[in-house]
This record gives sequence, structure tokens and C-alpha cells, in this order.
Amino acid sequence: MSADRFVELTGMPGVKPARYMGRFHWVTIVDVARFPADYLAELVQDSHARAVAKLTRAQRAMLDVLLN
Repeated sequence: MSADRFVELTGMPGVKPARYMGRFHWVTIVDVARFPADYLAELVQDSHARAVAKLTRAQRAMLDVLLN
């Protein structure tokens, strides 16, 4: 998550920096019901894409094998 998005999210009610992981711009959504499902899905998809991008080519290939 970008620093700008982190600031945006932590400024919203029901969102706080994740314990011990806030320095990495992780957040905890305390009240999931306050957010539309499509917005939450967008956040999860963005997190997944960032995590996969950090994998090596071999790790991404193994992930593709496991998921397909």
C-alpha cells in the first residue's frame, strides 16, 4: 500500500494502523461492515498483487501451479 493510501485509510473511521506492521503501511479494518464489499475487494486485490510482485519468477510459477 502506498503511503498516500495508508494516510487516506487511517483517516477513516474504523481503520487503524496494524499493530507492529503499521510501519509497512498495513492497516486493520476494525469494522468491515462500514465499507462497501467492492472497496474491500479492491484493497485485497491490490495487496495480493503487491505480494505476488515481490515473489521470484520461480515462486510465481509455483503459485500458478498451486492455484490452477
